[in-house]
Amino acid sequence: MTDSNQGVNWGGVLACFGFQIPWLALAIFAWNLPFFFSSMLYDSVWWGMLFILLSALAMLPSLAGFGILMQARSNASQRYKEQMWGGIFMLPAGILWAYLWLIALPFTWTLLPWGVWEYNWWKIFPYIGLSCMAVGAVLGPLAMIFGSDPEPLHELGSRYLQKGMKGSDVREVQQLINKHRVSCEVDGIFGPQTEDAVKQFQSRCGFGFNQDGIVGKKTLAALLDEPDIESHVVNVDSSIEILDVTPDQADAESDKGPAITSFVVGITLFIMGLPLLIIGATSTGEDRLAMLIPGAVMFSIGALVTVVALVRSLSHREDSVHHQEDSDLPLSKDMLRGENILVS
Repeated sequence: MTDSNQGVNWGGVLACFGFQIPWLALAIFAWNLPFFFSSMLYDSVWWGMLFILLSALAMLPSLAGFGILMQARSNASQRYKEQMWGGIFMLPAGILWAYLWLIALPFTWTLLPWGVWEYNWWKIFPYIGLSCMAVGAVLGPLAMIFGSDPEPLHELGSRYLQKGMKGSDVREVQQLINKHRVSCEVDGIFGPQTEDAVKQFQSRCGFGFNQDGIVGKKTLAALLDEPDIESHVVNVDSSIEILDVTPDQADAESDKGPAITSFVVGITLFIMGLPLLIIGATSTGEDRLAMLIPGAVMFSIGALVTVVALVRSLSHREDSVHHQEDSDLPLSKDMLRGENILVS
């Protein structure tokens, strides 16, 4: 297996929940959290944005402890752990987004559907539309936390693998396919591209292999086989794409997508929040909080997401460089030209 369940890290859990008490006291007495709550109720609803943000920071140790407990669930894969942690840290942003569209903006636009029904009945319809924009921001992170594992753990060879399946054994097969220099994305999902790659590999194995795209015992044994580079020569169709990457490099390439997406989202929030922050800080009007607080929230979240995405991208790049330095250099495409190539 590529992942294993290590049990609950009770030391980390107790440390997180133990640190929660002094950290929450700091938020209440030093950050003056009750002030933001009373300002939200009696001054302006826009203070609620800062109250939610500071409350999320105040509960950070408990969120970390909860995450440690959740990642210890039975047969949790690495992809689930990453998804779960992403959901935990996206949940405060989702609550902020929901508060913005369910409370702050409707209050500012006088669209809250309560009061005298005779005059406010029509507000229920735009409020339903605003609710649709807000609910997904909370349900999405909750689904990431409590949803199913995107890559269930399965022992390699415990089942036949075919199109439509997913799991850690699928990821291992994809790594083995790349090791045999057939192009295959490593994502743990047996899709059309993986099926085509399996068929290409089966065609290289020659007589006795059905080119059905199903990884059974015979195909798996061939994938696990380490052929003799000096003597094992097979005839490969020129249409087969040859990869000059190792399986670890393929994993790093497949992980670039989320980092790029996070970077784009962070930059977008940063650009949107910066002008609101500047205008709100320099304005003297009564509505300055309506620009200052959302601007500060978007600016800070955008900057944080951008920095995290850059750090993750750089770490993947360093891992890829280390793997390349520590492993034997792959055969170049120039060495593999011609009708007959070496299988490695």
